[in-house]
Amino acid sequence: MNDLLRVRSSRTGRVAMRLLAASAAAAAFSSLAAPVLHHVHGLGFTADGKGVVVPSHFGLDTYRDGDWSRVHGPLHDFKGFASTAEAFYASGHPAPQARLPDPIGLAKSTDGGRTWQLLGLAGEADFHVVSAGYRSKSVYVSNASANSKMPQPGLYVTFDDGKSWLRAAGRGLAGRIQSLAAHPDDRAIVVAGTTAGLFVSRDAGKRFRSVARGRAVSAAAVSMDGNRVYFVYEYTGRLLSAALNGGPPMAIALPALMTDSVAYVALSPTALDTI
Repeated sequence: MNDLLRVRSSRTGRVAMRLLAASAAAAAFSSLAAPVLHHVHGLGFTADGKGVVVPSHFGLDTYRDGDWSRVHGPLHDFKGFASTAEAFYASGHPAPQARLPDPIGLAKSTDGGRTWQLLGLAGEADFHVVSAGYRSKSVYVSNASANSKMPQPGLYVTFDDGKSWLRAAGRGLAGRIQSLAAHPDDRAIVVAGTTAGLFVSRDAGKRFRSVARGRAVSAAAVSMDGNRVYFVYEYTGRLLSAALNGGPPMAIALPALMTDSVAYVALSPTALDTI
């Protein structure tokens, strides 16, 4: 199920929603040879806030003004993805014709996904969970196995586009990391959604405190004003919003999901009410 939900919340708490079915997307792309939105591994907005970027096993697709289009770039098999004010960051496997190391490590695109620069760990690392600060230039990854710059698995962060990596101690963090959400401006703040709940760190992952415990969190994102975190419990039809400084979460109803979970949440950089 690769449906895309667009949620627009008002100040009064009312929510208007539109469900864009994957079947409709497939029809829009019926002329393309590659499968459409096949196994999505991320979600982001374009810098102008008008387009939603969807990475999958076959490159990037964009939803803008009611229409879908294919980004004319390499059809990499993206596994992790993050969008920022200046660039896209991604990991995964190269397109067959690209003649690049497999996996591609951490890659960066500054032209909307048309070309990609390999930042490091090519042939060594495949990061399935990636988050980048929208303006802070921090990139957080969950690393599953050791490589030449990461001596052991765990949470790592780079502030210099992969030239150096810092391992986060993760004290107070419980469960397996399923999602990461970097603060848009403060490079030391990161939120982790795990199989045990939602956790926030204010020292680049050295220590975490619990925001919500007891259920697995499948998706998380920090608001562009840096004040709130949006997250989803697995196999529920609710999007929750909580203040980073604490307090009870507010629930936003979603269309029913009978056999699937919300895997990613993306927040518009230009409109705080668009999710």
